[in-house]
Amino acid sequence: MHAYSLDLGQRVVAAVQSGLSQRAAAERFAVSTAAVSRYLRQHRERGGDLSPKPIPGRARGIPIAALAALEEHLCLSIRT
Repeated sequence: MHAYSLDLGQRVVAAVQSGLSQRAAAERFAVSTAAVSRYLRQHRERGGDLSPKPIPGRARGIPIAALAALEEHLCLSIRT
């Protein structure tokens, strides 16, 4: 699932703040009422920042120590 555009979230929040109901905003912008609620909550909790939250999980990439060990292992494998 991909995040909606940042502009869409801003337009939804602006519409609700100008007096449109959450249901009407959901219909106008073709999103669910749950999405409207999430936009409003995120706007309130993050001080207006509607950028997507980072995907949770471990960091990508190989740590430097592991990379060094892997490089050493590969060099030893090539020599033998």
